[in-house]
Amino acid sequence: MANEEYLRNFRPDLLSGNIDQMLADNRPQDKNTLVEYLGQALENLKTIPGPNLGFRREHADDWIGWWVRFLGNKKNEDRGLLVPFEKIKSNLVDGGKYGVLFAGGFEGHGGHRFAANWMRSFVSPILLLERDWYVDSKERGGPYLDLRARVSMWSYYDPNVLVSVLPEKPEGVDASVHYKNLFDQTGADYCFASESDKLYQQKIARGKPAPFLLIPAQYIQRTTDKVQKLAEEIDFERLMELINTTDHVKKLMSDRENEI
Repeated sequence: MANEEYLRNFRPDLLSGNIDQMLADNRPQDKNTLVEYLGQALENLKTIPGPNLGFRREHADDWIGWWVRFLGNKKNEDRGLLVPFEKIKSNLVDGGKYGVLFAGGFEGHGGHRFAANWMRSFVSPILLLERDWYVDSKERGGPYLDLRARVSMWSYYDPNVLVSVLPEKPEGVDASVHYKNLFDQTGADYCFASESDKLYQQKIARGKPAPFLLIPAQYIQRTTDKVQKLAEEIDFERLMELINTTDHVKKLMSDRENEI
């Protein structure tokens, strides 16, 4: 199978409970359990043999290693909310300003943290992750980090963040209609999108207009690249994208990284 060239679905047995109960109870994975899980995921990423091992070692610390350090150094128990999707609207505070990001897998690399940082500069972020079917259908055939770990990571990231998981799209329903309906159900004001997203105009139009809805592209290596076991050639244009990270991006990321 083509997706055997990617590492995925790391050790779900190390986590407890199920995702729907976690959301219903607003109860993420215990922080120590999460650190242990991510620590083992990091070690696995850096040791599993394959031609792409050197690349994985180079990028693993800035991705999963960052979370291990952040959670391990976190002194307080402040965190954001985990809520079932249908209860998002009832958990919004009157007078608050909320923005949604349809976040896909959102496994927490530097680009994902940048997106969350950008949003929280303007609004209280609502991060909507997809269930695993979404990532299962992508190139690598599944996420590397368990969904229970990912929603927990983001809940610990910032106390003003609200995290939920999207319902699946019914068969026969157009994707643009489906996601617009989901946005309307949240009660949020704004819908954010990355400027590298080909559908960004459609996405930001789901909510109110504002000058800050487009998240600048970061040209940070994809999670798919970070979990690849087999090497692939990178063309010159892609290489230059990775090298030419903007000063603005570096500044916004460094502000948050200095908080750990």
